[in-house]
Amino acid sequence: MRSITIILDIDPVAKQSVRSGKNGRHYQPKKYKDLEWLIRYQVAQQLPKDFEPFMNWVCVDSVCYIHPPTKAQLKHKRKSRWLKIGGLIPKTTRPDVMDNLNKLPLDCLGDKKDGFPFVYKDDALIQQCNHLSKWYGLNPRTEITLIGC
Repeated sequence: MRSITIILDIDPVAKQSVRSGKNGRHYQPKKYKDLEWLIRYQVAQQLPKDFEPFMNWVCVDSVCYIHPPTKAQLKHKRKSRWLKIGGLIPKTTRPDVMDNLNKLPLDCLGDKKDGFPFVYKDDALIQQCNHLSKWYGLNPRTEITLIGC
């Protein structure tokens, strides 16, 4: 068994479904295409040179989404101090962790596009997600730990 941890230095974003345009054409907004490219680039920078993609099965051991704090949290003395020393505050509002937040990063770790390497052959190989969490913190990012063979 092998494991890898990937840290994406972007604000967590919920991926929307495709939109319908004129003449019944479906498209993904440019914002998401750009984010996919950025995520694939960051993953390519973090993968070891001799990394072999997971081909049989993958277990998502943990995914931690850290969102930027709200203005109210930054004004609140106790919460602001907690955030400044590296603490995290639980995020209980939308977007939902299981659905929309996982779509963008986990899709980008799969299939090879734009010449970037991939972590697993297909996201259908993901058989289990153990720990999913979302927080507020001063350093917004997404941390993903995968285990597979």
